[in-house]
Amino acid sequence: MLFGGCMNSGMFESISSSAQVGVNLKSTSAVSTASGFIQIKDANGTVIGTFKTPLAYYYFHLSSPDMKVSTAYSIYTGGTYTGGSTTGGYCTGGNYSGGTLKKSFTTGTSKVSTLTL
Repeated sequence: MLFGGCMNSGMFESISSSAQVGVNLKSTSAVSTASGFIQIKDANGTVIGTFKTPLAYYYFHLSSPDMKVSTAYSIYTGGTYTGGSTTGGYCTGGNYSGGTLKKSFTTGTSKVSTLTL
């Protein structure tokens, strides 16, 4: 699992190739607030990953062995995370709730897709 974020386009370098399916996310407004949460799920509701962001980010990279090409996903932001643990921003073993759907998308046929939120 790879997850990373930055605040401006000068720090953003898109993933160009990957052994895993991944997505580059770009936004003109903050996708997440400082100490906010982001969660990505597939169309069946299976959680790919939940992340706590230390800063407000506009650009993200996400890559996971659980993601597939030509598959639908949804990104949720905000909400709360209870229980479990957070290591390096990656949340495990807890419950995420109350997030707002930010975007639904389908990955492309290549391993890396780029989205504007």
